Amino acid sequence: MQTTRNIIILSLTFFVLGFSGWLYVHNQMQESEQIKHNSNQMNASGLDIRVKQFDKMGRLTYVLTTPEVRHYPKGNMSVFTKPRILVYRPGQPVWHINALKGKAVNGNQKVMLIGKVLIQQAGNIKNPATEIKTSELSYFPDRQVAFTSKPISLHQPGINVTAIGMRAHLNNHHVQLLSKIKAVYHPDQRRSKS
Repeated sequence: MQTTRNIIILSLTFFVLGFSGWLYVHNQMQESEQIKHNSNQMNASGLDIRVKQFDKMGRLTYVLTTPEVRHYPKGNMSVFTKPRILVYRPGQPVWHINALKGKAVNGNQKVMLIGKVLIQQAGNIKNPATEIKTSELSYFPDRQVAFTSKPISLHQPGINVTAIGMRAHLNNHHVQLLSKIKAVYHPDQRRSKS
């Protein structure tokens, strides 16, 4: 009789332990799914936002303004409407970058601009005024590099260029066109606008 009672108690103990373990694992999986689901949902939004970034010396390097932003925890992603980026470099005119929509991932390590992207810089003694148009652009604020694999048009006084793809180093005014480059040179326009 004693052994039967011990077997029943031992069986109940194993059942309770097994059921407790199953409940624990089940709850952990539900919490994990809830966290995963919540990371895809917007967790913050704002209107008329201005973000400034400074270099190690305290100089302003980058300003992003947008009338509306939504933030999502997954990928630390922010989605903008009508973003405007100003890129500052000592001794150079400011670069202006505008688009219809934008998205920043991993904070602001990479800013992707979509729809009627326009990049402009006023001219100075060293460089002519520049205007670049494309449909999509990735901008890397830390390196001040802009990249696209889409068609672009580049305009400077006396020069009109089209190409597929571009890498622009905004910190030193160096623009590399990647393929299918076509240029038209108008020397009269270049002299009169310089």
